[in-house]
Order: sequence, then structure tokens, then C-alpha cells
Amino acid sequence: MNASTQPSSATTALPLCCPSCHGDLTASEASSTQPTGLLCRSCTLEFPLLGEVTCLYPKGAADLALWQARAHKEQQDLLHKLQAVNQALVNLELKADSIPTATKERLQQLEEGYAGQLDCLGELLAPVLSDGAGSDRATYAALNTQALSNNTTLFSYATNLFRDWVWGEAENNQAIDMLAQVAPGSLGRTLVLGAGGGRLAWDLASGSATAVCAVDINPLTSLAAAAICNDRPVRLWEFPLAPVKPSDVALHRELLAPTSIPISAPNESAIGRTPITWLLADARALPFPPGSFDTVVTPWFTDVVQSSPAATAAQVNGLLAPEGRWLNFGSVAFADADPAQCLLLPELCDLVAAQGFTEPTVIEQRGPYLCSPHSRYGRYELLHAFSATKNASAPHASRKTTAQNTQPIWLQNSAIPVPALTQFQDQAMATQVHAYLLSLIDGERSINEIADILQQRQLISAHEARPLIQGFLEKMLLE
Repeated sequence: MNASTQPSSATTALPLCCPSCHGDLTASEASSTQPTGLLCRSCTLEFPLLGEVTCLYPKGAADLALWQARAHKEQQDLLHKLQAVNQALVNLELKADSIPTATKERLQQLEEGYAGQLDCLGELLAPVLSDGAGSDRATYAALNTQALSNNTTLFSYATNLFRDWVWGEAENNQAIDMLAQVAPGSLGRTLVLGAGGGRLAWDLASGSATAVCAVDINPLTSLAAAAICNDRPVRLWEFPLAPVKPSDVALHRELLAPTSIPISAPNESAIGRTPITWLLADARALPFPPGSFDTVVTPWFTDVVQSSPAATAAQVNGLLAPEGRWLNFGSVAFADADPAQCLLLPELCDLVAAQGFTEPTVIEQRGPYLCSPHSRYGRYELLHAFSATKNASAPHASRKTTAQNTQPIWLQNSAIPVPALTQFQDQAMATQVHAYLLSLIDGERSINEIADILQQRQLISAHEARPLIQGFLEKMLLE
């Protein structure tokens, strides 16, 4: 696709293709002058435009709808937390002659923070939440809308936003400095894969890159970063994991880009201060033709993406033009179920060299990671940065089938009947048992009495039922 077919604020010379079928994309328009997103000419999937951010998930609007449900669930969870804090304050007033000052301050700060965050999310996520208020919290929990396959949620990387734009200057500077050491000079057209809070993309676009494409799967961080980098401050509340003092439990933040660009930066842009294209996409099904980039940067990525290291290396190779560079930064903490895939840094470098790259140039430094001054929690890691130049095609660099196309046809086409598979029938039975068990809870029966009823119905012996019911109820309380 050439630049003229891209939506307004995402316009660059960057070529894009359908992440599902790899077909050509064209602008979809509500009128002759108002682009609403992109449309695949081959498979007719639609890819919405969310302000400066183009949504190029493998299933287009359908994947965005799932994130919409996650966002509604986050709102419901915040409201639930706000109600719990309100009740805690009421209980303190009723039970104590004098409320401890620090406790009251902490709860009042949380109360203000949760209420404020609801407003902030409504504003920031307005493009995602455009069709109404959503459902109730129980429905979202039952349908497991919150978690991705790797348990990533909308707020999993929210702390990265505050690190990138509020208190993490030391961490941000170390990242860009280490990458500059292994890859001096111009980076050319650059892809940041797993851009997170967006600061690294900003720093690269402000310095050594000709143009930057920032890709992430999470709309919260992407919408925030795109706004910040286009001179629109973002307001959010930060909730440190282990607050130091009562005033630290909820902090109202204004996230801003640096006030100036380095003098060496060649990259002023008509749509903002840096030429960054923001895309929402799944790293396993990217919307780029082969050879689209001079540099691919993967920060804190290779050991968390749901692909094997070899598949990631082959994919990066395919994205790069001849003599293009792969820059990797972060930790090395693979946690795959297959022990053979839990690589150490020397193994990762050997694998990279075997996938059509030169032997990586590597440096290592100790550094902080998410060390907020307002939290007792933080850690130091032995970080690495490597640079490897593409000198051949990867052995397995042919374009892989996307996750969508490996799914059964009834998952790809929502109009086709869903087969009565064994796993669905087993889950239906389990759900019926859970529902029946919950129906026996009437505020009067004990666990022993509920177990006796299950035995009378010849479902399970009371001896076995008692610990299982207890465990089931404990799990319900934790959730």
C-alpha cells in the first residue's frame, strides 16, 4: 500500500498489508474526506483508525471489540475498588472513636484516585469505548475477557507509562545509551516492536532514526503514547505496588513529552514533534511486507512474546532489508514450558547468528527496572543490548501463517455452527456443577450440609466433597 491510501495522521511512506491474508489495504471512508480506517481488498477485513493509532489486529474490528470488553472490565473493577474503599471508610467511622490519621488519609487518597482514574480512562480510551457502557463485572469475569493467552491485561504495562514519562529518566537514558553503543549512526526506517509506553520510540525518532513505526498490542499504552508524542498531555492516576507513605497510594500524573528535542534530531513532523507511526498489532501477525525496515528494535520483547526464539529471529529477519540491523534490549528471562526454549544470552546469540544474522555485538550493564521513587518495590537487572546485521535470509524466514488462519473455520467465520466438541461438553458439565453448588448456598447451610446433599444426589461422597467445596469457595473468595 502506498502512502496515499493511509489515514490522515498515520500517513508515512510505510508500506502496510493485511495482517491476516497479507493482501493490499485501502482507505475506508465514511465520506469522501473522512477516513475511518483501512480495508483489505482481498479478505474485506476492516481495520479502524483510533485517532493517531491505526488498529491492525489480525481480526481487525473483532479483536478491537475484545479489547473494548477488557476496558469495560477495568472500569468495572475500578468501580468495585472505589466502593470497597468507601465502605472501609464508613466502617472505620462506625467502629472507632478516633480513626488513625494515616489510615484515613490513605483511604481518602485511594478514594480520590479510583474516582479520578475512572474519568481519566473514559477520556483516554474514548476511541475504544465508543459504543456504550458495556456489561456488568460478573459477565466479563465469566467470559474471561480480561486475560490474553499470556495473562496480559489492559493495565499490565501501565507502570511503563509512568516510567517513560514521569520518573524513569535514568532507565530511559540507559536504554537509549546502550542501544547507541551497539548501533552507532543512523538507524534509517525503524520498527519498535513492543513499544509499550512509547518513550524509546520517541527517543529514537528524536535522534538517530529517519522514521519510526511503534507497534504494540495494548491500546491503553499506545493511545497514551501517541497523544503524548503529539503534544497532548495525558492524565492518569498511578497506583504504586508498594507505596512508601499514604500520599503515595494514588498519584495524579500528567504525562508529558520532554520539553525539547536534541539539537541533532533531524526529524520535525507536521503531525507532531516526531515522525512516529502508531499501530496496534499482534507481534505474531504483523502488517508489513518483507524487507520493510532498516532497523528492528525489540525492547523487553524476545523473552515474553508468545513465539519461540527461533520464530522471533526468523520474523525479524524477514522484516529487515538486506544489511538491516536487529537491536535487542532488556532482560533474558525465558519461561517457556519447554526447557529447551528457556535460553540464556549466549544461546540466544548463537540462535540469532543461525537465523541469517552476523554474530551479535553485545554489551551488558546493571540497571534499574521500574524503580519508582514512590514504591518500596523495584529491581535491578543485568541488562543487555545487542546489534546483529542481516546477512542472509533466515532458514525459516518465509511468511508464516497467522494465528487466525491456523484456527478452525468456525472460529474465523462467526456465522458457521460451533461443533459440539468434547472439551466444550466437559466445560458445560463443569459449569452446571458450579451453578448447582452455588445454588445450594442459602446463608444457612454449612459446608458439611452441602456435602451431604451432593452425596444424597449420588454426585460424590461427602468425604471427598467437603475439601473440594472448601477449595472451590476459597477460590471464589480470592477472585
